Amino acid sequence: MTQIKVISGDSHVQEPAEMYAARLPKEFLSRLPHVEVIDGIPYRMVEGRKPRRLDIAEARETEEDRVREFRDDDSGGRDIQKRIADIARDGIFGEIVYPNETLGLHMSQDASYEFAVA
Repeated sequence: MTQIKVISGDSHVQEPAEMYAARLPKEFLSRLPHVEVIDGIPYRMVEGRKPRRLDIAEARETEEDRVREFRDDDSGGRDIQKRIADIARDGIFGEIVYPNETLGLHMSQDASYEFAVA
């Protein structure tokens, strides 16, 4: 009997916080995603996107979410050995990995900013 190899087609990794700040030209640094507190509520601000309220998403996280989404892991899913162990636990052969922050960075209407981010 042939063993089916399952591939996760929508995995994500959290980029290091300093990645863009260390590489982007200075004129773009103020436009990077950041957290703003508005009326005591934290929001994730990303140019070109509607502000996303953070306290609601965190309240919905379960212990399993924190482990499976690498939220409790300082590497943000970038530690390859931890990732391999995680997918092996689920019987996954491989995965297609997308960035978290970078997906939101490509919502700007400014081509020069988009080019710098890319």
